[in-house]
Amino acid sequence: MSNILNLKGVKFFAIIVLAVAVLATFGMVAVQSASADCIITTTLRVGSTGTEVQCLQGKVGATADGKFGPMTAVAVKAFQASKNLSADGVVGPMTAAALNGVMSSSGTLPAGCTSTAGYSVTTGTKCDTMVSGSFPAGCSSAAGYSITTGVKCDSTTGGNTSGALEGGAGDITVTELSSPSSSVKVGEGESDVKVLGFEVEADEGSDVKISSVKITLEHTSGSGNEKLDRYAEEVSIWMGSTKVGSVDVDEFSEDSGVYTKTITLSNAIVRADETVKFYVAVDAVNDIDSGNTGSSNNTWTATLTSTRFEDASGAILTDTTASIANTTVFDTLSNTGDVELKVALSSGSPIASTVKVSTTADTNQVKVLEFTLKAQNSAMIVDQIPVTFASTLVESGGVDSITSNVTLKIDGETFNEAVSTAASSVTISFNDLGIELAADETLTAVIYADINDIDAGTFAEGNELTASITSALVVTTGSSAGALDVEDKNGDQLAAGDRSGSAIGNAISFRTEGVNVVMGTPTYVTSTHSTSGDTLTVKYTIPVAVTSFGDTLYMGQAAQFAATATASNSFAVVFENSTAPTTADVTSSASIALSTTNALVESNGYRLDDGVTKNFTIEVTLNTPGYQGGLTAGNYRVRLDELRTFTGAGLESAATATNNDLVPTTSYRTDFKYITS
Repeated sequence: MSNILNLKGVKFFAIIVLAVAVLATFGMVAVQSASADCIITTTLRVGSTGTEVQCLQGKVGATADGKFGPMTAVAVKAFQASKNLSADGVVGPMTAAALNGVMSSSGTLPAGCTSTAGYSVTTGTKCDTMVSGSFPAGCSSAAGYSITTGVKCDSTTGGNTSGALEGGAGDITVTELSSPSSSVKVGEGESDVKVLGFEVEADEGSDVKISSVKITLEHTSGSGNEKLDRYAEEVSIWMGSTKVGSVDVDEFSEDSGVYTKTITLSNAIVRADETVKFYVAVDAVNDIDSGNTGSSNNTWTATLTSTRFEDASGAILTDTTASIANTTVFDTLSNTGDVELKVALSSGSPIASTVKVSTTADTNQVKVLEFTLKAQNSAMIVDQIPVTFASTLVESGGVDSITSNVTLKIDGETFNEAVSTAASSVTISFNDLGIELAADETLTAVIYADINDIDAGTFAEGNELTASITSALVVTTGSSAGALDVEDKNGDQLAAGDRSGSAIGNAISFRTEGVNVVMGTPTYVTSTHSTSGDTLTVKYTIPVAVTSFGDTLYMGQAAQFAATATASNSFAVVFENSTAPTTADVTSSASIALSTTNALVESNGYRLDDGVTKNFTIEVTLNTPGYQGGLTAGNYRVRLDELRTFTGAGLESAATATNNDLVPTTSYRTDFKYITS
């Protein structure tokens, strides 16, 4: 038995020796804690409570509530790691020995420090850099999050919202802020709209705690209802970006049309010689009666009449500085803020092109337009979208000769409308949509047309169809035919001024046989005079891909300077000067050459096999006036205007030729290049 006791004594002695060694290693002396601070004598872990837990929390910088919870465990582990102890979060003999040599920080040491010695294990700052008290516990700056409480370190922006008041007798100065400006507009259903701003400055004598503010709201002009609950649901007080108090409007007392309430604030501390911004905000009801909206019907005035506060001496004081007031107008959501429906052409909308169709059956679901709808700053419901369809016909007839059915696809929904109007332009309204857009959401919509089979009596080769949503359609309100029916989240129709944009589609032509032409990226080579540096020539090298469809076609082996291709020529090419960019120039003072990499010659023309892409290069060289009698000085670009194709390899007869317009012109032109004189 004595041997066992001796062994235990040896173990206990070893623990004491090791604890002393640890303390000596970190430059601490145990006698300091015994006389000047609390000590820990028992094992502590998650779930422990009492005064020793409070002692522990003070030493590791955790909230001293006497309850060993997860945040205290995090702080303990950080301390253990800094002392090269096992970071298990349990305060045993070794950890207690190390802790008993540490003075309680009481929230005045930087995060990750347990004394003023050394550097923080979490931030790297020197531990003798004392925190001023302007940040939450466990924070040494406004960056990041507290290691003890988990709150954002900038959560007390504008003032410290916790901690004891320091100083003695104090006073405050309350002044009005210029923001928000007068006649604030509050839209129905909007929350936390600031209607009044003021700032509180504490003098240098003491920290102060703002305990409450007294607010009045009064209907000061207009013929609308004078009951506050017809407009607002809640009034709140904000300290910077933090809500520090709120009440429902039914808690306000009313006397002769003036609504008054003293709103209690929490954690609203302004430190000595500091200034903090405060705001009064309102939450509007979701549906304000039409008779109560607009500045002509109502204007409310919010007023701060008094501010109650406590200083460090315990005195409860009231500031009754001259009343600070601001006017507020309640209105429909569509008439406030920056609520807007934006319509735009989508990048996926088809370019002007030729689509192969049949002589015996309809060609369904041909894309003719793609556009977007964006609900800016408010949720919206779109119930009707009007689209104008226009045709270019070789013979008599209308849009219904080209298509008998059009389709809108949006947000996973499909809507069909019949076309039965024999006119060259008709507006079709896709209605009963019920499409919901969240605030700032953008939806993409696509318009398709079912193209009739070609009948020489009504619909011939080369007929075109264009689908567009014009700006005039966008701003037409209501649910009647031809209107864009869109409401905000409260069911109010968006005014014309709250809609913008358009989506103008390109012309799509239809043929049983034809060509599609794609121009690649041009390259440029300039030639300069050896002495003066003038640009004498510019060579434009333009790659072009041609794909035949419906049949094997042929094109000539030469290009020409012309607005219309003639004879057995293939491409018609023009110039455009930057001074008159829409005027075609076909001067002969330039050279042009056509070559191919994979097209074969049959008889007199290049053969274009059905469905096979052939690649060509057009080289155009422009000259200055002083060099081979060229163009006048200026900026020039080259545009491909037409491609002439034939059904026969001999290119014999104009009756077998088709001139294919290359549109849109923006897809078939080069950049401007300068030629000097």
